[in-house]
Amino acid sequence: MRKNNLSPVLLLLLLLLASCGKTDPASSGPQAGPSPSPPEAGPEEFSPSPFPPEALVALLRPAESPIWFEVAPSGEALPAGPRHIPSPAEAGLAPFTPWPLAPHVAATLTRGEVLYLAVNRDSLLAIVPLEGGDLGLYRFTAAAYWESYTVGNLFLYDDTPALFFYRDDNFSEPAAPPPDPPALALVSAALVPLAIPALAGLAEGWEADILRQGADGLWYYRELRRFDGGRELRYFRGPALSGPGEEVGVETYRGAQTPGAQAGTPGDAAGKDETLPPLPENFAYTHVTRLGNCIVAAWEEQEDYSIGAAGFMVVRRARSF
Repeated sequence: MRKNNLSPVLLLLLLLLASCGKTDPASSGPQAGPSPSPPEAGPEEFSPSPFPPEALVALLRPAESPIWFEVAPSGEALPAGPRHIPSPAEAGLAPFTPWPLAPHVAATLTRGEVLYLAVNRDSLLAIVPLEGGDLGLYRFTAAAYWESYTVGNLFLYDDTPALFFYRDDNFSEPAAPPPDPPALALVSAALVPLAIPALAGLAEGWEADILRQGADGLWYYRELRRFDGGRELRYFRGPALSGPGEEVGVETYRGAQTPGAQAGTPGDAAGKDETLPPLPENFAYTHVTRLGNCIVAAWEEQEDYSIGAAGFMVVRRARSF
């Protein structure tokens, strides 16, 4: 059984992580191993960060040894957001929680040079390549959404990163009204409500609880209505989110879904010539993405439908570990 061993060294790392946005970039941010050589691409090929300094969580200097982060609920002396840890085996004890209610990397999205990670029940993270081979880790949140709803999707809407939220009632009764609107967009480094025309004008008592793009390129969404002792579902699809879709049958809806579309697989994402660092027993990688000369991979401690510890790691690309 894993033990919650929060050593003074780890506490010091947490304090350094919390203050790294205010220190000299040459000495801030968690490191793993020696600083890497300058990237092959010249500095002129790296754009300045699109986000303000106050959103910076950490300045990373990836090496061939992975840098590990956990995501977990905030607690005494522990702030919300990602926290640097020596390895997943030393993550703080987290009670196994049904996945809609558990902090974990629920979805990822790459837009240009920026990788976005939607951390369920916490925040939207952005990892940005910076001049000199460093990576900037940024965090954005909106408590009214992140604390009450489940992340259903992370996608581009009019070329803007957007998040879809819903109320999950599979494991507990909803404790909040439906999110209105059910989407947020990252605009000028702030998460703002996003009104999606396809989801506007729902009949009274109905709410959207799934929104995703199918294997055929069309957008599919599901509406739900709760009543005493049960619930009613109906399904829609359309070529875009800019207008209402047409109602379809459940078989059409299910047949258009792409299994695993939201979660990368280590073999496909990391490449045939590369492997990922080993994880403890009952841990698994979920979303794996290349970012320049680095790999970013989410990981989870899994038990049936529940998640314990969860987080992500950043490592320079290498053929083996």
